[in-house]
Amino acid sequence: MDRPLEQTRSQDIDLVKGGMVFIMILHHSASVSHGSDIISFAKELTTILSFTHTAFILISGYLIGWYYLPMSTKAPAKTRRRLFTRAVKLLLLLTASNLILYLSGMNNTYELKEGTYNFQIVMDDILLLRQRHGISVSFKVLYPISIVLLIGSLTIGRVKGEHVLLGGLLLFILAPLSITMKILIGILGLWAGELALSGSFSFYIALINRTRGLPFMAFLPIYVYHLQGTVINVLLLILETILWFTCITSLIKLLNNKQLFNIFALYGRYTLLGYLGQVFILKVCFSVFSRMQLGGIEVYILNIVSTCLILYISLRLLDSSRRRHVIVDKAYRTVLA
Repeated sequence: MDRPLEQTRSQDIDLVKGGMVFIMILHHSASVSHGSDIISFAKELTTILSFTHTAFILISGYLIGWYYLPMSTKAPAKTRRRLFTRAVKLLLLLTASNLILYLSGMNNTYELKEGTYNFQIVMDDILLLRQRHGISVSFKVLYPISIVLLIGSLTIGRVKGEHVLLGGLLLFILAPLSITMKILIGILGLWAGELALSGSFSFYIALINRTRGLPFMAFLPIYVYHLQGTVINVLLLILETILWFTCITSLIKLLNNKQLFNIFALYGRYTLLGYLGQVFILKVCFSVFSRMQLGGIEVYILNIVSTCLILYISLRLLDSSRRRHVIVDKAYRTVLA
């Protein structure tokens, strides 16, 4: 008999996260495509979809304020411990996943190619998020997310969201680095989650529901192709991400396709595994298709279709196994939840 899994999930948040996984597949497919007939298109698409890292950080912070804050009022110590544990897990997954990529040769690093592999060099690349020989660390969005979770574990139920936000803003002003900007974005998400609990976004949600998100979908291409160059500060980057969030959920609901809805909801329930898995699947698919006599466009399309299909089947099997077997559910929660 199938067992119910998590009971307190938000359908809209799952759709947003599922949409992010799909867009990340588009983004990474463009990143690995090298055909001459797609290279300019791939570069443009990669630029347009670069908001995805911001999106994952923002929604991770949002869930701290919206989901974990109410939990902390009933079981503060348990909630803080859960946030801390999840942060540590993300750091371990970041390191382990990159080590697997390095050791399997999927990153094609100089050290592995030349047979001068050095464990310390690899760990420096991963932990310092350093780029070496044109190859950057994979899954690096997990690093700022883990820091935001650590901040949440220390402040939730103790410090108001706006005070945490002021601290994050001060940190960014004193050290205006990429990592401090990402931490600030996560803290903004945390604060937004707290505001959502108080109903501060009810007018915005009502507007989306009444218009079915059509004005936002109409504005998105205008923003992407004419205003994206103005994204030079945190505020506009946040607004861009919210615009994409709105369009994703509105479009899926507007299409009113149950199968499509279920696919995105499944991706959303397993966002972390989907994010990690799609990178490995894409690299394997690309290594297979790139050996065929195909153009860049064909390889790009095959990459997307194959990765989406393999990922969906894998997640469906996992979801079914979790419902049927307690040991599978416990193993999943231990490693990824």
